[in-house]
Amino acid sequence: MQHSLTFKHVTVKPYLTQLVDELLAHLEEHTATFEDDAFIHVVIEQNKARTLFKVSLHCEVPRRTLVAREEGHGAVAVMREAFDELERQLGRYKAKRRRTHLRKQDAKRKDQAAETGSASR
Repeated sequence: MQHSLTFKHVTVKPYLTQLVDELLAHLEEHTATFEDDAFIHVVIEQNKARTLFKVSLHCEVPRRTLVAREEGHGAVAVMREAFDELERQLGRYKAKRRRTHLRKQDAKRKDQAAETGSASR
């Protein structure tokens, strides 16, 4: 998976780049099926006046762009929350591509039909 990392108004610290690399490595497990089709752009910015950190993740996958944005006072916590949100979105996207959400809906409908059929007897 290709990626780019941008810092805005933030002094680049080694622990931040190391954390981003770790989180991207974890995210690569979920994008392995896309091979080289996935691209992620990470933007970390800081508002000095309010000491807020904003993290934006833009992930380009086939036929879709997934976006996760978080903001808060701790850089590490905000980055983890943003990557967790993107991981959740990737899971939903992959499930839709595999059409597993339809299989779950069909199974749920069959269960409900069985319950209403036995309840009416």
